[in-house]
Amino acid sequence: MINRATILGRIGFIETNHVNNTTFTKLSVATNEKWKDKNGEKQEKTTWHNVVGFNKLGEIMAKYATVGDLAYIEGRIAQNKYKNASGEEKISFSITATEFKIINSNSKTAENTSQTMQKNDIVESSGNFLNDDIPW
Repeated sequence: MINRATILGRIGFIETNHVNNTTFTKLSVATNEKWKDKNGEKQEKTTWHNVVGFNKLGEIMAKYATVGDLAYIEGRIAQNKYKNASGEEKISFSITATEFKIINSNSKTAENTSQTMQKNDIVESSGNFLNDDIPW
């Protein structure tokens, strides 16, 4: 069976946390879809994806990602159950990153960041966690 997601989009939110000796970084990444409707008018839809990187990959994401960067992400789709403020059970989906690359950075150190990541920090997540360990 295959569970694989690949996205290329702009980072809109970054948060890093440490829980039980595990570092994880959450990103919100926007992808856009453009098309013409049946009347020939241009349409656009933005989809926001929740992405999380654990341990070394989470540290790399925290170190190099900035809001507005164009990022390439591969990972597994995870289903997360939670209860909202009213006590209703809800389901959300996220991508557990296994690969993360900055394609185009808005930061002033974009050239250095790209070179440093490519040489030192391309890693894959070990995947040694359960979805129940995600604290959101």
